[in-house]
Amino acid sequence: MPTGPEWLAAKYGIEPAELARRVFRDLNEAAKTVDAARALANFLIQAAEQGAAPKPHLITNGFRITFGAVVLTLRRFEDDWSRYIVHLMQKNQRPAEAASLFKDIKDHKIRDAANLLVAHSAPDNAAPLSTPERLQIIIDAGWKTEEDLVAWYPSVALRLMAVRDAIRSAWPGAEAGAAAVQI
Repeated sequence: MPTGPEWLAAKYGIEPAELARRVFRDLNEAAKTVDAARALANFLIQAAEQGAAPKPHLITNGFRITFGAVVLTLRRFEDDWSRYIVHLMQKNQRPAEAASLFKDIKDHKIRDAANLLVAHSAPDNAAPLSTPERLQIIIDAGWKTEEDLVAWYPSVALRLMAVRDAIRSAWPGAEAGAAAVQI
């Protein structure tokens, strides 16, 4: 299979340097999304501990929304990596953090979680799952509490930033026009 920047230019009709700038911005925004999910989830945990939520559904649905944002971000990363990010870097330039993210995606069944918690109500050819059954998927994926899940978010954001920074190293100037997020 053809690979590399020239292949990307032919496939997408865009110069690789411009694609690198777009990838840098997308990864930067992805890290911001995960950090915002972390901040909101921490706020929800505090509100629950203090009994400060005006309505109980705000906590439960708030966690589902923050988790949904993170799993969709990781799904997009997974797709973008295989479609074009990987082709912007030589093998020796690819950061270990990308492999680490893919391991987490697999180990925590993020694709299944994204499908069942965000996009669909049940696996193909199955009856719709109840909300508690769908939330059980998160627990079964290795997180016992909301706090465990939220504690994972910063590592996700930091690894996305490491991939972003690898793009900047491979394509000097990729960061042009984007304010890099610091977490």
